[in-house]
Amino acid sequence: MPLKAIIRLPLKYGGKTAGCKQPTDAHGLANNNSNMCYLEIQPIVLTILTSIITGGFVLVFVEIGNRKNRENDRHDQIMTPFMHKLSSFFRYVSWASHPIIYPKHLSEKEKSFRGLVEGMAKHGHKLIMSGGDYGVDEFMAQELNDIALDINNIWYWHDKMRPCQLKWDSNFNHDSDLVRRELQAINPAYLSDNQGVSLLAKISGDFYVYHYQYVEYETYRYEVYKEHYNRLTAWVLAFFVFVLILLSLMLFVQLPVIVLQIATVFVVLMLTMSLFLLAIDVKVQLRWKNNIHAFFLQKEE
Repeated sequence: MPLKAIIRLPLKYGGKTAGCKQPTDAHGLANNNSNMCYLEIQPIVLTILTSIITGGFVLVFVEIGNRKNRENDRHDQIMTPFMHKLSSFFRYVSWASHPIIYPKHLSEKEKSFRGLVEGMAKHGHKLIMSGGDYGVDEFMAQELNDIALDINNIWYWHDKMRPCQLKWDSNFNHDSDLVRRELQAINPAYLSDNQGVSLLAKISGDFYVYHYQYVEYETYRYEVYKEHYNRLTAWVLAFFVFVLILLSLMLFVQLPVIVLQIATVFVVLMLTMSLFLLAIDVKVQLRWKNNIHAFFLQKEE
């Protein structure tokens, strides 16, 4: 008897996979529209997405956190001495506001001077009650700039008073050690000067020129960098959540193959973009942002 031969036909339309039934046409031939079935692509997608989460976005989060910490350390190193001087200035003005004797009828310049001194004295009262200094994050950059301008205007309005009608009560009781301590913190050179309205005005003008202007750029710079890193963190977090949702859906729902392919490519591109942004200097990114913002402003005009 002739032996029955088993003829294996070549898989012209893609090989079969165990547990994966391929669609066929009217002649029983495999449909060539789909080269990979769900069971074939699922392990690949799971591997890619899991690797992206553990080895991609997590590392990006860590790097962003390290950069934010470096900026915070730099900001604290610069601003802590300044805030100590500012707090000492407030406490000094709080004391110096009491011995000043104002005329019965105040001119506009004297009213402006008095309002500024009383405003600084309120900060001093608050610090005296708390027993400490203001922290580096107590004021936003614009708030600190407004306070510094008011401090400088104390000198400005005093300089405009010619002649100055303000008097100083030399019999006012005060703790000289506390006053000397605050002056020592601001600038030891003031310890040899006689107390008076002119010294208060001089200290105010010097504080703005020699102390605030030194840190003025830093206050705005820190806020811009902080906002940038927060925006970058939110960007990465959004895609991190997207990957988690996609992984969760794959455990319970059989998603179309094309959806998995597009989502995987999308996530890989987003990780590449995140790494690209970390590789570019922050100043360059901020310059791009300003240029784009200016471009759209011109379009609106």
